[in-house]
Amino acid sequence: MLRRQVPVQLLFIALSMLYVFMLAPRGVLTPRDSLDAYFHLTRIQALNGVWQSPINFFEWNHVGNATSLFYPWLTVAIGYPLFHFFGVVHGYLVFMGLVTYATLLAAYVSYSKFRHTEWPAILFALVYTFSFVRASNVLYRWGVGEFMAMIFIPPLFLAFYAVLKGHWASWPYAALWFSLIIYSHVLSVVIIGINLLVLFLTALVVRWGAWSYWRQLFLRAVQFGLTTLLLTMAYWGPMVEQQLYQPLNRPAVFNMVHAGQSLPQLLNSSLRLDVRSYALGVFLLVVLVGVVLTIWFTDWVGRTMGLMALVMLVLSSTTFPWGLLQNTPVNIIQYPGRFLGMVMFWGVLYLVYMLETHWQTWHVPIQAVTTISIGAIAVGLFVGSARALWHTNTIIPVNMAWITNDNAPARLRAFNQRDYYPVRAVKYAQSIEAHETLLNDQVINAPLHYSQTAASWQVHLREDGRLDLPVLRFKGTRTWVDGELRSSSASPRGTAQIAVTKGAHRIVVAGSYTWFAKFSILMSVITAGLLGTMLFMRKHRA
Repeated sequence: MLRRQVPVQLLFIALSMLYVFMLAPRGVLTPRDSLDAYFHLTRIQALNGVWQSPINFFEWNHVGNATSLFYPWLTVAIGYPLFHFFGVVHGYLVFMGLVTYATLLAAYVSYSKFRHTEWPAILFALVYTFSFVRASNVLYRWGVGEFMAMIFIPPLFLAFYAVLKGHWASWPYAALWFSLIIYSHVLSVVIIGINLLVLFLTALVVRWGAWSYWRQLFLRAVQFGLTTLLLTMAYWGPMVEQQLYQPLNRPAVFNMVHAGQSLPQLLNSSLRLDVRSYALGVFLLVVLVGVVLTIWFTDWVGRTMGLMALVMLVLSSTTFPWGLLQNTPVNIIQYPGRFLGMVMFWGVLYLVYMLETHWQTWHVPIQAVTTISIGAIAVGLFVGSARALWHTNTIIPVNMAWITNDNAPARLRAFNQRDYYPVRAVKYAQSIEAHETLLNDQVINAPLHYSQTAASWQVHLREDGRLDLPVLRFKGTRTWVDGELRSSSASPRGTAQIAVTKGAHRIVVAGSYTWFAKFSILMSVITAGLLGTMLFMRKHRA
């Protein structure tokens, strides 16, 4: 077994290195049509000190941004030590290599356990990881959350499939993988949750009248839901607390119809190798044609895969009436193209499953040749897409268009990101980001000093009054005056404000986890410990 695994793992390592090379052949990162590259690099860099405080003052232009409270970061945390040891850019490339290898490995192991076959599992891993949709997220969109979530999608659906088949002991694994997706990307949770719900309801309909099955399935659904809530309380607990504390500036709400493509437009865009097209890619387009032509010639498992791919395809386009949901919470997904990842997952799964049904009568060498051929096509199309992107122009200003190990630290420290600012702070963002300190609404000279977890000022005041400091105020913000802890309030700018007397003072502002945030983290840690213990004991008994 080990001898057979070595070549597979060496292949995955080599392909991961190829992926990284195609991303940055000269060791330089290139933002394309947005500053998302800076956002994600900064949020990883800002994780220094996150266990002590969720507020970072060293990055984000030193305004006390609380991004780590609102964007899940647990699965990207490995990026920070890599940034520290290799530099931001080289550390990110190592990070991408590890993520790509993890994606290959997760897809390979999941299909191996699903069907207990070798060559189909290798093929699924190759086509899934080198898909056009993933390439768009990695090479162009900088969709860090999306490609992190992609690691956990195959094992999640493997565990969920086992539960639907009546293997009730698999529900803890489903809760674990779904929790890791929540800790990777919230919007992916919505998309994947819709898929899980469709499968759940389908299972109930198919087993209509089997009330014992219904009772067991609902029981596992409750266990799954409660365990997931507790496992992820460390993320959603502090986030909800801050949202209830004050109005916050949420990310941009897109017009779902204008931000999407009609189904004919989507299919036409898929004929190009341009990863900027938010499309399926040529390979997946051919697969979907095959789904339509062959879906009725397979068993119920294959039909489920094919129908899920086609349903997700419709949801990926404006053929579905997204305009009716524009003013509902569903608009959090921003644009229909978010469903393309699940189109790809179900389409690739269907392709490999259908091939495998024919491979049962083929000799192993023919299986190997087929896997290598199709895998080479998928990898070749990825390489072609990456090379095409090399020769496109970026619309980013020249002074921000290339990120290197040398220029990254200063640029990340100066980068501004206003999502989840207190709403009142948005109006005064330029003043805050210019680090203007106000005494009784008048700008005073107060140089800012900062560390990862605190900001400080040495001030000489000529009068008593209200000192409005240029750092955002969130629940848990603490303020010291001359070493004495003082209560602060939110200023009209949404910043920390304190009462002071005239004279010389040293002011320090730091963030902290509230008691509820600490309780939320504790609940998640305890739940993880109990779940791990249960799975360990179950495996040991087996």
